[in-house]
Amino acid sequence: KEKKFELLQQGIKTIEEIPADYQLTDKQQIQRHTIRENSVHVDREEIASFLRTLKYPLYYLDFETFNPAIPLHDGTRPYQRVTFQYSLHVVKEKDGPMEHFSFLADGLRDPRPAFLSSLKAVVGTAGSVIVYNQTFEEGVLKELASAFPKDQGWINNVIERMVDLLDPFKAFHYHHPDQNGSASLKSVLPVLTGQTYKGMNIEEGDEASRVFVNTFIKGKDAKNKDVVRKDLEDYCRLDTQAMVDVVKKLNEITQK
Repeated sequence: KEKKFELLQQGIKTIEEIPADYQLTDKQQIQRHTIRENSVHVDREEIASFLRTLKYPLYYLDFETFNPAIPLHDGTRPYQRVTFQYSLHVVKEKDGPMEHFSFLADGLRDPRPAFLSSLKAVVGTAGSVIVYNQTFEEGVLKELASAFPKDQGWINNVIERMVDLLDPFKAFHYHHPDQNGSASLKSVLPVLTGQTYKGMNIEEGDEASRVFVNTFIKGKDAKNKDVVRKDLEDYCRLDTQAMVDVVKKLNEITQK
């Protein structure tokens, strides 16, 4: 942040204008270069190294939570994240078929026991569990392990097998100028695959949480419940399908 003001005081307002001899971090230099040259930075060796950490079967996992200020369920605290939905794409072997599984809670009952029961039925005890931004998923799973001690062993096994797909983009092993410095899935997906979340009825995780609470807990717009359910399932499913497609593109990049 200090650099921004220093550059601004020198009359430099865009990344392209930053002088070549101005001290930047490696990642900042990559961003400046890709913007100046309108080119993509690719470190194929590092990407390949990341891909080698993936062990079949592959479980692409994403889930949604809501965190009410006033707890709705016994054993929860203010603002605790409560899981109400997941999407899971499973690829059991290289070039093998893909399966999709999902869960979406319905009603006022604590969704966490049913969430865990459903997830345990489809996630095996071996293979990589691929997530995007592991900090979130791991933190929520640890809270579930604390709340449901009988499932702690299984949950810890899932956490130990997690691979964060955010890592190669956070490390700038791949960077496209249209990412604007962001490594989020919503920034990475369009530049790699041309797909976006734009035009969907639900485009953001916070929106998914809000819509779920309003429809399934507060009972608002009950007549459109089936439509809302489909919107939520479509949104969460795209999160895991996006990870599948990103990994596919990264594999293609390393083979060029």
